[in-house]
Amino acid sequence: MLEKQPSDKQQVPYELGIIENMRVLVVDDNSTNRHILRKYLESWYCRVEEASSAGEAMKKLRDAVNGGDPFKIALLDYCMPEVDGESLCKEIRADPQLKDLTLVMTTSVGKRGDAEHFRKLGFAAYLRKPIKQSQLFDCLRIITGKTESVEKDASRQMVTRYSISEDHKQRARILLAEDNVVNQ
Repeated sequence: MLEKQPSDKQQVPYELGIIENMRVLVVDDNSTNRHILRKYLESWYCRVEEASSAGEAMKKLRDAVNGGDPFKIALLDYCMPEVDGESLCKEIRADPQLKDLTLVMTTSVGKRGDAEHFRKLGFAAYLRKPIKQSQLFDCLRIITGKTESVEKDASRQMVTRYSISEDHKQRARILLAEDNVVNQ
C-alpha cells in the first residue's frame, strides 16, 4: 500500500487564482465581523484592509487609488453609526476615482426587497450575516468573473445566497460508474 507523501506546498483550489492577491476593503463598525471576514479573505491570499467607519473607508479607498494600488472590492456593512453602508455606497459612486469599485453589502438585518434596492444603488452582491466562508468565496468568484466580462449597469444579476445556491445546482456534475451491464 502506498502512503500519501507530505507536501511542502499547500494545495490551493484551482478557482482561487481569480481572487488571489485581490485587494479587498472590509468596512464594519463591529471588530468581530471585520476579523471573521479578514480571516476568510486572507485564507484565499487576498490583500485585506479594514475600516471601522465610512470616513476611514473613504480615506483608505482614496489613498489606495492615489498610491496606484486601488481596492478591487469593498465589503460594506449596512448598519453602522453615523454613515451607514447605503450612504457610503452613494459617496463612493459619486467619486469619479472610485465609481468602478465592486461593492458587496453585508447585513444582519434584512427584509424582502433589499437585494433589488441595493442592486439599483450599484452593489454587485448582498449577503446576510452570518456569512459562511463558502458563500463569501462563491460570491467573490461570481462577481469577479462577472466584472471582467459584463459591463456594470443596473440591469445585471444581483449575487445573493439564493443565486449562489442556484449556481451550485447548475454547476453540479455527477459521474455514475456501474460495472453491471444490466444496471448501465
